[in-house]
Amino acid sequence: MKKIIFSFIVCSLFATALFMVPVKTFAEETTGDDTAVLASNDMVHFIMTVKWGNVLGEKTDKSETNFDGSIAVSSDGKISLIRELLFEKHNETADKITSKENPISWTSLIYGHWDGIRVLVSSPAGADVTISTSQGSVTKTAKEFYEATKPIIQDVGNNKEIVIKTHPTKKRAFIMKLIWGKVDKNDYAATIGCDIEALKAGGIKAKIKSARCRLLNQENFSGSLSLTGGATMKFIRALRFEKNDKINSQSESDINWTSNIYGGVDGLLVKFALDKNITKDTKATLKFDEQDFEKSISLLELYHKRIIKNEVKPGYGVWASIWSFPDRKLIRAKGRPEVYVIEDEIKRHIPNPRVFEDQSLNWNDVEEVEPDEIDVITQGDALSYSEGTLIQGSGPEVYAIANSEKLHIRNPAVFNKLVYDWKNIIKVDNSELALYPTGDNLDENSQHPDSTLVQVEGDPTVYVTEGDKLKPIPSVEVFNSNNLKWNRIKKITPGIRAAYKIGKNVEFGDGALIRDEMGKVFRIDKGKKRWIRSGDDFNKAGFKWDRIVDAKPSEVAALEGGEDVVSEDITSVVSE
Repeated sequence: MKKIIFSFIVCSLFATALFMVPVKTFAEETTGDDTAVLASNDMVHFIMTVKWGNVLGEKTDKSETNFDGSIAVSSDGKISLIRELLFEKHNETADKITSKENPISWTSLIYGHWDGIRVLVSSPAGADVTISTSQGSVTKTAKEFYEATKPIIQDVGNNKEIVIKTHPTKKRAFIMKLIWGKVDKNDYAATIGCDIEALKAGGIKAKIKSARCRLLNQENFSGSLSLTGGATMKFIRALRFEKNDKINSQSESDINWTSNIYGGVDGLLVKFALDKNITKDTKATLKFDEQDFEKSISLLELYHKRIIKNEVKPGYGVWASIWSFPDRKLIRAKGRPEVYVIEDEIKRHIPNPRVFEDQSLNWNDVEEVEPDEIDVITQGDALSYSEGTLIQGSGPEVYAIANSEKLHIRNPAVFNKLVYDWKNIIKVDNSELALYPTGDNLDENSQHPDSTLVQVEGDPTVYVTEGDKLKPIPSVEVFNSNNLKWNRIKKITPGIRAAYKIGKNVEFGDGALIRDEMGKVFRIDKGKKRWIRSGDDFNKAGFKWDRIVDAKPSEVAALEGGEDVVSEDITSVVSE
């Protein structure tokens, strides 16, 4: 009985938190939204989502349309790719990114659907940002994009559009994760694994076994990080420091430490606060005195590249990366009630428990973090119900959620034609209904909206609709990892299926933990597989062993590789 009462209280507290509207902190009030005083040479940062093709309205014209294009900023700014959206390869040259930096370029053929990308932009406020395609273009100043509160829509004719949505980074700051030590993965895994066995032994045996675990000679990586020009920094915490490692001194412009490596890694988390006049010359200089190593890192370059790697000596290296939470991570700042989910470097507030549960999120996965760690993340739109959810306010109108819009289902005949289930309608407050922009009506001529789950009677394959394609879901594990719902699968006729092209398979969703046939475990993040280097890294990262699913070789091979997961082991650090 106590457990039931406790669970109820915990869930009630989280539910209360979810209903609360995010409020600005003092830091955000003083250094945050400064659009009213932006000068033309002030550097602004924002995340921009650009879609082109049949983005809005019915997809009546399915003839081939060329949307090759690019996004460019001035030479004083930077732009980098976060993720491509929907790109489907139609032939050897179509639908691919051809440049990932200024300018970002692509080839794209549209057949009654849309393609798109999400990018990070840093630019002087008065400089132009230009989105060009074969069908039309949009040019505005970075300040105009930064301040835009609604989607920017450019009609290019034939029921096709360029649609731009921006999320300004009001907090001019980011956190750098600095890791140094052994780059050889086998040496690293062997050392970490041996240390774990030593800890299990306990007592004097642990000390003896731990000494034997030092498979490699001690390497002195004591060093410093200093900052020049247009920024200040704040030490947050040390990563994987052991008993004899320590922070010797710290200030807004310099951090000094003692670090000894035996085959593993050490590191720091450091927060950088950027001035409005940051340039490419604003740099942090890293030194390892005993290794005779010195490297200057442009903060603007790091902000966009997300990770910079350098070799210190054979077998040893240093990685400077933008510290961020993985996609689908649930977080809450200490002392604050709001709960967020991370999506493509953006934090999305969860407005109520119904959305939380509809998205198949887990209350036990909400992690409490330092306010500094959450304040630097760009604020996005509130999290919406999952694709295909049916909602209804106080009126008789019923809507289907698609691409975070609400689509009005015109009448019961259309509702039945699209094989919706009356039992699946969720009642919402009118204020919540108003949060969703209204898309086109679904009428007698409408096809299933994007992200609808369909299945031909007599065929076990389940598909998800995307534009003019049906994408097969190859396994139950892939289905579940994408938080799809079995009760939303709609039966269609062979004739309806024939009207679509068959696209590539759906891949594992962000946040999934998968194991290949060799026993390696990966976490999926932004569509990439990230190898978790050791069981210790798995545990320290807070992952759950019972959530690992076995993946087929073809499913693993289809995923692009990302950076390894090395846990952020938080230890007590002595500062002098």
